[in-house]
Amino acid sequence: MQVLLGLILAVMISLLAYFAGALSVSGAVAAAVLGAVVFGLGGIPWAIVLLAFFISSSGLSRLSGKRKTALNEKYSKSSRRDAAQVLANG
Repeated sequence: MQVLLGLILAVMISLLAYFAGALSVSGAVAAAVLGAVVFGLGGIPWAIVLLAFFISSSGLSRLSGKRKTALNEKYSKSSRRDAAQVLANG
């Protein structure tokens, strides 16, 4: 039951992050799966840790937006996290 609740909450948060521009489509799918597993197995304390990391890292990415725009020309990754980045950070 806890995994199902985690999946529902993770999908909602992933959709919000996608529409806010923080996640790509693959990143949103990976975040939903990862969030469901973390919440399902670790409960609320581990889900809070995961959310705190995601929110702070996304905020810092946006904070240095102008500097990152210049660097994005040299690298193929954008500020939207994809599945590989979500899984690596998770």
